[in-house]
Amino acid sequence: MDELQVTARIKIEADKFEKFEAIAKACMKVAREMDSGTLQYDWFLNEDQTECVVRERYRDSEAALEHVANLGATIRKDLQEAEMSLEFYGEASVGLIEAAKGGNVTFYKTYQSI
Repeated sequence: MDELQVTARIKIEADKFEKFEAIAKACMKVAREMDSGTLQYDWFLNEDQTECVVRERYRDSEAALEHVANLGATIRKDLQEAEMSLEFYGEASVGLIEAAKGGNVTFYKTYQSI
C-alpha cells in the first residue's frame, strides 16, 4: 500500500487569521490546479478559528513531495513560521522522510489495515 494519509495541525494567532486565510486559499488553489496525486485535501477550523486541521491523502510519497514542491518557497516559508505539526501514516519513502527532517513531523508505519 503506497497511499499516504497526513494530518497537519496549525495554530492560528488571533491577529493573523486574515494572513492564514490567504495562505489556506493559495494552498487549496495549488492542490486543485497543480497536484497530480492528491486524493484528499480538506481543511477544518475549530469554533474560535485558532486551530486548523488539514486532512490529506496522497497516491504515494512522490505525490506528497510534488505537493510540497508545488506550494513553492513563499507559501512554505509562511507555513513554517506558523506553529504546525505533521503526522504521516503509511509507508513513506526515504526521500520523503529525508525531506521532512528538521520539521515537527512524525511518521507512523502501517501496523494493521483492512
